[in-house]
Amino acid sequence: MSKRLTVALPTYNRESMLRPAIESVLKCPRQDFELLIVDNASKDKTGELVASFDDPRIVYKRYDEVVSMYANHNRCIRDANSEWVAFLHSDDKFSDLENAFKLLDEHGESADVVWTHSYIPARHNHQRLTWREILKMLNGYSPCGKLYRASAVENAGFFAEDNIISDWETCLHIAYGGGTIVVDQDKPFVERVFHEGQSQVGIKYDGTFYTHRARCVKRFFASIRPEDREALLDEIASDWDGVKSRELALLLNLAGRRGDAREVIARSTESGRLKLSAKAKFKNLIASALGERHYEKVYWILGPMTRPR
Repeated sequence: MSKRLTVALPTYNRESMLRPAIESVLKCPRQDFELLIVDNASKDKTGELVASFDDPRIVYKRYDEVVSMYANHNRCIRDANSEWVAFLHSDDKFSDLENAFKLLDEHGESADVVWTHSYIPARHNHQRLTWREILKMLNGYSPCGKLYRASAVENAGFFAEDNIISDWETCLHIAYGGGTIVVDQDKPFVERVFHEGQSQVGIKYDGTFYTHRARCVKRFFASIRPEDREALLDEIASDWDGVKSRELALLLNLAGRRGDAREVIARSTESGRLKLSAKAKFKNLIASALGERHYEKVYWILGPMTRPR
């Protein structure tokens, strides 16, 4: 590992957006990082655009096979020439790369992942996140804006390549395995750029938003120890609000873990934190009957009923 940090920029057909992202990295005068651009078999002129930059810090790797978004992120982890990786998506920019190095100075010895996202509740700032707190989020946060220890991602089995919120699942498994995930919102280094066609915007209110999270939940519940499952169910009953426990039950039903779903509902109802309406019961019944494989196919019918309010 010859560099202190790898800035990993996975990209696919983003020639029109890529230049500002690259320039936002290269404006940093430091020489102890690499900008690793991993091209997921783009069909546009991405390669020509990258070649127009004359900077030895750029490492460009183009693959001939198109793979999923997180499969390309895994390529970045494997190809990185440093222990630490900071992802930058090709439609975003770095606001201050120097902050990433300050975070490494402060947390690099003890942490496995550093979150800087401002949309994590401020109460978590300067705290180590437990696996239960990460599970309770029930949603993914972009890897763009996080620092990952490459070996921690590898030990967690890399990013799952079958969904679009694998960052959440990976952090969940890292934390459950004893890894350290810290939040430091004082030193952000990414400027998010929102635009039409963004994947997270597209899946927010379709069946994918549910089925992808269900896959993560299914794998995690299959991996936890019985005593941890029991303690988790007790915590859900005593501390989770009704909306969160109802949402987890829906995901468990979609994942085919109906026993776990029934347990979540029963304990939360018994504790008084959950009152399951007839509509919610019907949603869980539908999820249980259809499962993850078929839920997306009929979501256009169920959508108005299942969208969160």
